[in-house]
Amino acid sequence: KEVAEITGTAKAKSDQWCFNAMRILEEKELIRKTDMNTVELMKYHNEMELLPSKCKSIDELIGGGLKPECVYEVYGEFGSGKTQFCLSLLVESIAQGMNVVWIDCEDTFRPNRVLEILKSRMDEDGDSYSIADEDLEKLLEHIDYIYTPNAEQLMGTINGLSDIMESKKPRLVVIDG
Repeated sequence: KEVAEITGTAKAKSDQWCFNAMRILEEKELIRKTDMNTVELMKYHNEMELLPSKCKSIDELIGGGLKPECVYEVYGEFGSGKTQFCLSLLVESIAQGMNVVWIDCEDTFRPNRVLEILKSRMDEDGDSYSIADEDLEKLLEHIDYIYTPNAEQLMGTINGLSDIMESKKPRLVVIDG
């Protein structure tokens, strides 16, 4: 209906456009097939690589880690650690060579904090001495950072994410704010 209203075409024509667009996305494997049977869907879900939060209680609660294609809302009082939790997820992603999109609505993102968490993660794994600081900084290149100080910019950013999503195929998209 929205496509018909925006383009001024008949609803049947806009429905066909949407169907064709979905088919193209499925063929390019940018979205999952919409006609999977139950067994195929179960296998698809079982093959998804989880992103562990590295917090045992949370990982147990959500079945081992965050699943791709899912939306998670992290909420709590000011200062309760929501941003720090998301930064930890970001570090897990970039440490594995995956891309992340971070949309910052409150100017709370600090690259130095990412490096601190990354160094801490390496210390836990016993890898910190084998990775130089400049190599850690190279991992920051896996982050697409976008600052959106108001609702209009946020909506414009979200509407324009398609190019980043297609080219970078981020493991994680965080909207912090």
